[in-house]
Amino acid sequence: FFCGVAPFDPHSRGELWRFDSRTGEFVCIEEATAGMPNGMGLSSDRKTFYFVVSDEKVLYAYDFDDAAKTVSNRRSLCADFGGAGVPDGICVDPRNGNLYVAIWDGYRLECRSQDGALAESFAFPMAKVTSACIGADCIYVTTGNYPKSFEEHAVTKAGCVFSIGKEKI
Repeated sequence: FFCGVAPFDPHSRGELWRFDSRTGEFVCIEEATAGMPNGMGLSSDRKTFYFVVSDEKVLYAYDFDDAAKTVSNRRSLCADFGGAGVPDGICVDPRNGNLYVAIWDGYRLECRSQDGALAESFAFPMAKVTSACIGADCIYVTTGNYPKSFEEHAVTKAGCVFSIGKEKI
């Protein structure tokens, strides 16, 4: 299991940790991200681990050793998140390896190819697009409503889960 640990104040750093369920040990993988660690995903061939650091506006890729459950060889896969917002949650499409990256405060979900290139962008009426999940025939997209605004929810349905139909994926 991998998890991001958020910075506890504006002057601290986020971290990426791995929990080994076989030994019960926690191991710090990245001890000094420049801000909020966020989305994680694993390629369908189980050879690449993806990790977003929102404040850096970078999607990293690592080699993944499936037998040892470890990562190595960190590299920047994508650092061209132009426009408003920062990358947040991600998911990997098991059918083609595309990455879906939610853009917090960016009003969009981006589809990126395995090499990080932008393939498509889906616009949303609310700013806080938070994550995505591949369904059988659609992509489910979560959104946020923070700070909570009843007015924004009434107009945009911010905070709800949306789906992008089969014809779009």
